[in-house]
Amino acid sequence: MRRIFTVIPIYFRSVYYNESDLGDVNESTLALYHFHDGAWDKVDGSAVNLEKNYVYGNISSFSIFAVMGSSSGVNNDGSVECTNNSLCADNQFCNSSGFCQNLSCQTGYHPEDHICKPRIGCKIGAKVGAKIGGKTGAKNITYSNTIEISECSNLNISNSIYFLTVDLNSSGNTCMNITAENVSLDCRWHKIKGNGSGTAIKVDGSGYLVENCIIENFHIGIMMNSNETTAYCNMIQNNTLGMVNSGDRINNGIYKNLIRQLILLQRLQTILYMSAVIPVFMLLMHQREI
Repeated sequence: MRRIFTVIPIYFRSVYYNESDLGDVNESTLALYHFHDGAWDKVDGSAVNLEKNYVYGNISSFSIFAVMGSSSGVNNDGSVECTNNSLCADNQFCNSSGFCQNLSCQTGYHPEDHICKPRIGCKIGAKVGAKIGGKTGAKNITYSNTIEISECSNLNISNSIYFLTVDLNSSGNTCMNITAENVSLDCRWHKIKGNGSGTAIKVDGSGYLVENCIIENFHIGIMMNSNETTAYCNMIQNNTLGMVNSGDRINNGIYKNLIRQLILLQRLQTILYMSAVIPVFMLLMHQREI
């Protein structure tokens, strides 16, 4: 009799945090959660190391992960029960419906859980609380122009936020070419898919924000020929190079991006070489969250 065994790899995942980021969250309740079937479930074996400030757990499958905890007025799913004014940001107060009033958000963002969030929020990771992660995307910037695009484009108008409105298939050398100063590209979780060559998004200059993009099947996912560029909450998969930080460019920020199934990943002057031919059950080991 032949017996066939299925090998399920276990990947130990740890996420570090600063105590200054906790706000009202009880540190001892922190745990690692994964998004599954429309809900957040605690990762098996997840716990917190209070001495060294990191949360850990054993992961055996691809998923979206987040660190969550509990506090007075804050639920594990990240929603806030507004029961007193202290849960609202400065110059806001609770109304009878349990929401903060006087919250003004810029174009492309809306008030939710008492903070400004992108209208299509980050699907990679999460933070819990009314005051934690109270950012407008990754940067708090006011733009002069709001522009919707539905094809590969040159983003050449300064002080503008561009919203991608459809999924794109690109056969050219570069799909999104950002050349103006202080430009934001928000893909709103639309996909930019290539033909195995070229670059999905290329940025030149300074003061850029690229967020909420799904990038697949390019030679280079995001090329940063720039300073002061932030890549926030992007899913970059099945490319040769995930992100390339060109030359001596500095002060670029990479937050809450999921980069996986690459041949080569270049990240801020550090190159990680990966085998292009690997067993399926080892793919998890080649996933990078940044």
